[in-house]
Amino acid sequence: MIKFIMIASTAIAALLSGCKQKEQVAVLVDGGIAKCRIVLSDNAGLPEKFAAKELARCFTLATGCKELNGPYEIRIDCLDRSEGMDPWLEDEFEIIVTEKVMTITGRGSRGVLYGAYEILKEYAGMRWLVPGDDGEYCTHKGASIAIPLGKINRKPYLKIRETRTGNDEGYLWTVRNNMQSQGLGLHRFTNNKGQRTKDADRLEELCEKGVGPCGHIQSTLLVSNIDDKNFGATKEKALAQFEKHPEWFPLENGKRKLIWTANDRNPCVSNKEYLDHAAEIICKWIDRPHGRDSYMTIGNNDTTLWCECENCAALDAPELKGTKGAISDRYWYMVGEIAKRVWKKFPEAKLCGWAYQNYWYPPARVKIDPRLKVFVSFNNQCWRHSCLDPKCTINLEMKKIYQMWAKTKLPLVINRDEISCSGNPGSDFLPSESVLHRNFIEYAEMGCSGSHFCVGGPYPRFVNWAKNNKPFYGHNNEWYAMWQTCYLSSRFGWDIKRDYAKEYEEANSLYYGKIAWEGAMREFRKNLEKAFFETPGCIGWGSGAPLGRCLDQAGMETKLKALLEKAVALAKTDPDPRALKHVEMEKYIFESTWLVERKSYLDNFKELNVYRRAKEIKIDGILDDADWKNADILTNFKASPWAKVKTDAIQQTFVRATYDHDYLYFAVEAMECTPDKMTAGKNIDHEHGYGQLGNHIELFYSFPDMGERAYQLMINSEGEMYDTKIFSISNVDTKFKTTAKWVVTKSTDRWTVEIAIPCSEIGQNCFDGATWRLNVARQRETTDSPRESSSACSGQFYAPALFINMKFTPSRAAGISQSHDMAPWKNSGFESHIPNPTDKRFTWTRWTSPNVPKSWHGQSTPGEIREENGNHYIHILGDKKTDFSQYFLGPGKGSLHTTFRARGKGKLVLWTGNYKDKPYQGHGYTIIEGTSKNNYFDLTPEWKTYSFDTPKLGIPTERVAHRFRLSKEGDFADINDVYVSPRFVKE
Repeated sequence: MIKFIMIASTAIAALLSGCKQKEQVAVLVDGGIAKCRIVLSDNAGLPEKFAAKELARCFTLATGCKELNGPYEIRIDCLDRSEGMDPWLEDEFEIIVTEKVMTITGRGSRGVLYGAYEILKEYAGMRWLVPGDDGEYCTHKGASIAIPLGKINRKPYLKIRETRTGNDEGYLWTVRNNMQSQGLGLHRFTNNKGQRTKDADRLEELCEKGVGPCGHIQSTLLVSNIDDKNFGATKEKALAQFEKHPEWFPLENGKRKLIWTANDRNPCVSNKEYLDHAAEIICKWIDRPHGRDSYMTIGNNDTTLWCECENCAALDAPELKGTKGAISDRYWYMVGEIAKRVWKKFPEAKLCGWAYQNYWYPPARVKIDPRLKVFVSFNNQCWRHSCLDPKCTINLEMKKIYQMWAKTKLPLVINRDEISCSGNPGSDFLPSESVLHRNFIEYAEMGCSGSHFCVGGPYPRFVNWAKNNKPFYGHNNEWYAMWQTCYLSSRFGWDIKRDYAKEYEEANSLYYGKIAWEGAMREFRKNLEKAFFETPGCIGWGSGAPLGRCLDQAGMETKLKALLEKAVALAKTDPDPRALKHVEMEKYIFESTWLVERKSYLDNFKELNVYRRAKEIKIDGILDDADWKNADILTNFKASPWAKVKTDAIQQTFVRATYDHDYLYFAVEAMECTPDKMTAGKNIDHEHGYGQLGNHIELFYSFPDMGERAYQLMINSEGEMYDTKIFSISNVDTKFKTTAKWVVTKSTDRWTVEIAIPCSEIGQNCFDGATWRLNVARQRETTDSPRESSSACSGQFYAPALFINMKFTPSRAAGISQSHDMAPWKNSGFESHIPNPTDKRFTWTRWTSPNVPKSWHGQSTPGEIREENGNHYIHILGDKKTDFSQYFLGPGKGSLHTTFRARGKGKLVLWTGNYKDKPYQGHGYTIIEGTSKNNYFDLTPEWKTYSFDTPKLGIPTERVAHRFRLSKEGDFADINDVYVSPRFVKE
């Protein structure tokens, strides 16, 4: 019996009108009348039947055709749907179009569907941008569809093109976009073989591939029993197994430890009985129809902790000790031994191991079976730079890892593009679609054959387990935050030769609607990319620059918010209601991610890292020098208490700084909405002309030994300077004359000051590791508004206690630890706080305030953080265990000059000592002989400044400890402004 189904399409009208006169075509639909029918064989499988339904539905949608009952045959067939087929072969399809018949033939079931969707996308104009009906678009114009006669052969660019999903709409989106999906074999068949689940037919027709439980499964393998009805680990199961086989459990500090969660230490993988048991459990999981369609990952528990027994330790290659491959041989031994046992029963089983955590490198001694897929999970990957971008120091490590794996010549090494892992900034809305495109191009050079793309489908719209997880608090918005990356990656993973600009333009124009896209959203995305890609540093899971820094560019936040508001207004005029829905979703996601992170970043911005100048600075008022682009930015100016304008209405100001040994440089951008109305004096009296300045900015800066004193430079928008040296609020030296060089420029939305200040007039050179103090204030004066007074220090002007600490830092951090603060000395004024760590190893057990000072150590210290007039300080109590400390961590030879303020009762001891690192395998540090010193200070009830000098030897890895102590019970000390200023010798 032959089954007939009718079909109609809409992309062919355009083809008919545009094809060459001599080109022959097969007409499928003509003027809304079907000229074709679909023919399925008697033994057609569920995928072929579903392909027929989709062709019929979408042809009708595209052309208005109602019934597909024409004479022209469309035949759909599958060459081989056998279980265990290589996914690389299964994806291939061929379309042959003749005058009498069109055949769509898939090498496997998935190829059948890909072939059908190829027709729909190329000739009926169908697009599926996001999962669900909300993401389906038909771009076909007209009521006719025709296809040129000839042959089309297609196979994917990337062998593996997986994405993470677990529901009907996700599986449907995956197959429509030539991606591969996989789910547990248990989803189709219960433990009673042959008993199908209610979802079995649906999963089969969508070509969802079955697989055994994957991932961090060691505890589950360990505690499961062969007669368990359900897989999964519980404490009760673990206790029962521990009683029978304690030797399977990990050794820790000489004792076997009970484990049962995916975050616990890994089992004793050198135990052959455990490996037998693990393989037996896996065989049980995959012993069902579709239980071994796809690759099952035999992962570790999600920890770097492993069994400490001698036999397990003997599996590790000594030559990899201390590297990112320290445990590689042990891990791959375990995977290989389990795999060998599974293959004895199921030779066709697809098994996988991953390169992860402390086994990123290939094993040195264990030979990996080429039947295993290798899943490189470099989850620190940077999403601001492509894999092989030479500027990216994080992905440089990734490149090294892939170079090592390429030497193994294993056939299936793929990348885990973990762009939307929980806790990854990627899930926070990154415009990284172009980065993934470049990555896919570079995969060929890397020896990478595919991508596992970690963005979970958007259904269900709420997940209870994530209700407390930011930024979306249970609302499943990760896909919508990254929809361009998801969609475009699916297009280029299949065919890397597609035109990126054309694909990008089409997708966004559909999703946001042409009116909103062309009127505002295109510019919004362009500026979002500019803000993202021009922010210094890298960004990725567990490393890199904070997302909140992306809005540092002057005026960018205001511009992006205005463009979104404009887009919303335009989308309301679009006849497709989805346009407004999607623009409003984009606005909500931007507000939930970038704006929330921006506020957090600014609220916690207590110190400014100032990086040493790397290239020449041209003082011309144009901030295009490389060092200005690399600089961190000080902003978040607040209105002064006396100002008539509130903070949320003031024009913002953005400050950059850099330095070398002899000069301190500043660049200030003062945003201005009415530059033609600024009022500023010219030819002012440089000794008494403060009142003549008008519209101006003020720089306050000092080094620690200056105490309450500071230099003050005032420059107005006409380039006039008024300069003073302040000794106190009532004692100002107006005769001070700076020899600085400065230039002022104006543009349509800001005026800019660029200035180089010689250290010779300051009285102190800029040494790496020094901490100086800074405030930048602004008096905005225009003809049409009241004066706006604002500053970076809560609106205050001359207020030394509130000045920002600027730390002279040799360079920005590079590599995986880019989020690390490279300043040699940190948090001098105790303004940066973090919650008291809950990890018992780091908890300040005798601390009474909920927060502790960032970058300091005080686990045994009795004390708390206190606040006085907006200024925080440390209060500690006398106790023999008191040890409140920080290391100065920087190179250089000479001396360290330490100053601090304190008050209290008794004698305060500040112990200093110079340390050097032990060899890598060691713990702690080694004190350098002769450097230990106690410095004693008698405390008074009033604040007093103390100082002393410590030698800095300049040896490699040297760190100088500063430890405050009060040894007598009943004594106490308040401590603030602990500055360590290097006095280094030029070498």
